[in-house]
Amino acid sequence: MKKRSELVTIWRCVSNTPGWLRVLWLTKLYTDEELDELERIDDEFRSFAREEEIKHRKWLQENLPRTTEGWLKIFPEAKHLVKPVSQQQNKFDEQLEVARSVDLESVVEQYVDLRRSGAYRMVGKCPFHSEKTPSFFVYRADNHFYCFGCQEYGDVIKFIRHVEKLTFKQAVSTLYRFSQGD
Repeated sequence: MKKRSELVTIWRCVSNTPGWLRVLWLTKLYTDEELDELERIDDEFRSFAREEEIKHRKWLQENLPRTTEGWLKIFPEAKHLVKPVSQQQNKFDEQLEVARSVDLESVVEQYVDLRRSGAYRMVGKCPFHSEKTPSFFVYRADNHFYCFGCQEYGDVIKFIRHVEKLTFKQAVSTLYRFSQGD
């Protein structure tokens, strides 16, 4: 019977190698040099496969169509699987795009007294909770808000939803009407 230290040494050697190499090592059919070469080849193959996977994912991300129409150009036989978009949905999508582009600062100024706090942000008292010192910031560069008091954050649609207690569709139509009034 082998000593405990020999078994620990063998286990350390074997536990660091992939399963198929471990089996080959246990069969004693290959020399240590041959096993080392097989392990080197395996490591090289794994790194190559990982690089190829990363390249493939990047290619897919760049080249796959982003719209249903793009997919139908590639797979025209799948046309029966795609539901036609209604005029009502097209109208809502247009309103949503316009609503997202509404300037947050101009909407917030109707509810909160804002003052300048730096080059790219405005500060005021939060409309979502009561406070004595202003902790509500509107970041003009990327059109979002954040309150350090209640940790509320979001874009113009989320702001109008919370302030007016509206559904998503109601908030979109409100902001659409707001943009048409400007």
